[in-house]
Amino acid sequence: MLSWPLLAFLGFSLLANPPLCHEPEYFGICNPYVPGILIRGEDFLPVRVLDTWPFGPAEGAGICAGDKVMAVNGVSCTTQRFERVLHEIVQSSPQPLALRIERSGKEFDVRVVPVRESELVARTGRKYLRKTPVAFAQQADGFERTDEFLRRVGEPFGLKNFEGVELWSAADVPEENIAHVVTEQLNWRRQRRVAGVVPAFGSGDEWSTGASVLLLEHPNQVVVIQCFPGSPAYREGVRLGDEISRVETVEVDSDSGLQAVREVFQASNHARRIKLGVHRRSSEERNISFETAKASLFGGHELDPVTARPVSLLSLTPDPASMSWISGLHLLFDKRTCEAMVSEIDFPSPAFDSGLLVGDQLVSVNGTKLNELSAKDLETCTRPASAKVITFEIRRGAAEINLTIRPQMLSTALRRIGRKPTANGPCPVSCCSE
Repeated sequence: MLSWPLLAFLGFSLLANPPLCHEPEYFGICNPYVPGILIRGEDFLPVRVLDTWPFGPAEGAGICAGDKVMAVNGVSCTTQRFERVLHEIVQSSPQPLALRIERSGKEFDVRVVPVRESELVARTGRKYLRKTPVAFAQQADGFERTDEFLRRVGEPFGLKNFEGVELWSAADVPEENIAHVVTEQLNWRRQRRVAGVVPAFGSGDEWSTGASVLLLEHPNQVVVIQCFPGSPAYREGVRLGDEISRVETVEVDSDSGLQAVREVFQASNHARRIKLGVHRRSSEERNISFETAKASLFGGHELDPVTARPVSLLSLTPDPASMSWISGLHLLFDKRTCEAMVSEIDFPSPAFDSGLLVGDQLVSVNGTKLNELSAKDLETCTRPASAKVITFEIRRGAAEINLTIRPQMLSTALRRIGRKPTANGPCPVSCCSE
């Protein structure tokens, strides 16, 4: 595992065909040799270790979250750009890495023999498929069923999915615009520029522009990350990837620019006339003006009220320091058809042990058919409150299978990979102070 924060945000569903390289790929190297560290780096600064891969070379060498990498193979992190350092860490052959580590003000040298990305996941009983760690039993058709589910869910709204459940766009937006936004989102997060998101819709049938925007700072920038078909903004030609340069008379790059954007794009309980300056990558700024409309007038009220997406994502991120009960199950739920599908399985977790796979479609839960259950009912599967067994009837292709999950405490699940929960996240026992 080699990454910078939120690399998973990229996804790989932009590819028209399944990737030739299922493992992570860096600098054109498919399935490279890596030390097994999650890192955050900036130009001319020490590289911070955020985590280590369970049973990986870095963990075995005693590297811990919180360590600072000062140099790699003699290349100083404080005198080089981050990309130059990455070229030393990522390799096409298993040459040992000489790392200079700082911990608690003291420096020492560590020698790490890297392994392929595929070997890292194999050490935890998994493999890569579409660049995602999955159970050995997972097949590509599970991802294909998930793709089809998301296509079917978005179609009635005129929306097309490009990014797992993260990115939805009107079908008439050029794919190169979407690819640009996906790629740039990674850069924005690496540069710590993200200041927030203003969703298109509120908690009810409120007045809305129909556009969700991403706020960036240093410098200020506002990018449209969703524009709902038929909405006021959409009718004025606003599309995903457009940038907002001005709201009313306030320039976005001014000190009060981002706050002005928040106020204008926030859904409200009354109609408003909005004036915007909008520009696309290859065109000049144009001025548009429109009135907000009730979400029900263009179908926005049927979207998930929290995420403004046509599908709900039911999952749980447990408090890392708490004694949380977990199932490890993530579900996609379409409230219009009462369909639910497995979108992700945490590791380690009871769901992983149960044999559930991505793409499994739920038929019943604890003996109750899906059409009798709501999203709130299904949250008992993704947010368990006790060790009470959860039984599933699932459809996997043409087969119907019965499976059982027995929720566990987070600490119990982590113990399997030599870790325990702390306030800063799961910690290898060898690195945690008692």
